[in-house]
Amino acid sequence: MNGIIGVAIFLLIAWFILRVAFALTGLAFHLLWIAAIVLFVIWVFGKIFGAK
Repeated sequence: MNGIIGVAIFLLIAWFILRVAFALTGLAFHLLWIAAIVLFVIWVFGKIFGAK
């Protein structure tokens, strides 16, 4: 349950960061932000649900 709460908080923060990034930059840079966030999410899920 703790992991689910952590992921929910992370997604909320990531959404906020993406909103700010989109406001400050163009679409191409926004796509780079999305790619970085996706890679980070994969890494976080690996840490939470991966090797104990």
